[in-house]
Amino acid sequence: RNIRGATMVKIRKIRHENQSPTSFQRWMIREQYHNHPRLPVRKSFTTASSVAGFTAIELAIVVVMIGILAAIAAPGWQLFRDRQAVNTVNERLHLALRDAQNRSLRTKSNWRASLREVGDRIEWAVHPTDTDPEVWESIQAPVTIETGTTFASRGSSYYVEFNERGRINGQLGRVTVTSRNAPAIQRCTIASTLLGTLRRGKGNDQPQDGHSCY
Repeated sequence: RNIRGATMVKIRKIRHENQSPTSFQRWMIREQYHNHPRLPVRKSFTTASSVAGFTAIELAIVVVMIGILAAIAAPGWQLFRDRQAVNTVNERLHLALRDAQNRSLRTKSNWRASLREVGDRIEWAVHPTDTDPEVWESIQAPVTIETGTTFASRGSSYYVEFNERGRINGQLGRVTVTSRNAPAIQRCTIASTLLGTLRRGKGNDQPQDGHSCY
């Protein structure tokens, strides 16, 4: 760029003096313009902080947006966790009843599935009818056994008894578990027939036979 400028100055000087450049002068100008080593082009550098950085206002906007999204998502996430906890507890109780029923068929004797609530734990045990539970399995969750549970009871526990044919021996009924944080979330396991039919249900807005879980 500097060489080109110097060349143009020479041309303007010659023209200003009303002189036409000679062939030798024109040759010299061309040689200087084409053959002179090019000077490195000066580059402009921009600091990384000016490109990748954030201003205080931009950071504040990001923080506010994160807060708004968290406020929107948090209730839904908590509701999801409560629903999962209720589903898990109900599934464990349903499997305990199935286990007692299967053992009664294998051993040709009466077996019970007992369940109770102790503090923040739901406990269950599968055992022969003529013996008390020796080992209780448990799960800790924000879940409670609803007072409307209609299984037979003994002390602080409920139970379902199966005879040697895997049928209900005695009282039919259901156990309903609800979320402590969201009581509207309900799940239940129902012993519906004397033949030993077991099924699971969930809470509904319209009660049926006096029960909202069916």
